[in-house]
Amino acid sequence: MGSGSVELGQSFFIVLLFLLFLLFFLRDEKTKRRLLSCFVILGGLASVMFVVTTGTQAGIAIIFIASVMLASYLNFRRFQFCKECGATIYNHWFRAKHCPKCGAKLRN
Repeated sequence: MGSGSVELGQSFFIVLLFLLFLLFFLRDEKTKRRLLSCFVILGGLASVMFVVTTGTQAGIAIIFIASVMLASYLNFRRFQFCKECGATIYNHWFRAKHCPKCGAKLRN
């Protein structure tokens, strides 16, 4: 790998950290939903690009890409945002029905 690909990887990592920071500290639900989409898509692309550029065998790359797609889907399903207080709710197993901070009903 050349230094250009290392710099690109570092840039992706910095952008993803910044998006994650914004995801938890912004108050606007609509903005958080857009940021979550960017975060999941960019994170998945960065992971897939890393595997593809390292010269991984085709079978392993296909399995890895499928696992990245599954992880992306689960991230979309697990994050919820409260319309009332702007809280970011991340549940590992079940979707919350009410916000743990303000008690408002969450949409599915």
